[in-house]
Amino acid sequence: MDKIKECPFCGETPSLIKISYNMGHEHIPGYQIACICGVHTVTKIDGYDGKNDEELKSKVLKIWNRRGIE
Repeated sequence: MDKIKECPFCGETPSLIKISYNMGHEHIPGYQIACICGVHTVTKIDGYDGKNDEELKSKVLKIWNRRGIE
């Protein structure tokens, strides 16, 4: 798995956070990256985006580390 880059705004190391949200009849697990300064990934990678936790973590890390629009 990739190493998480520091926050581009404050320089701190953000956290990889396990999230879960309610989709009516079920809870969908996923991940988001957030920093103590309040910056976070807008995209939440969830169970629909990958086959297992490692794949989900890898995807959200790539989003955070990319730092731009493709």
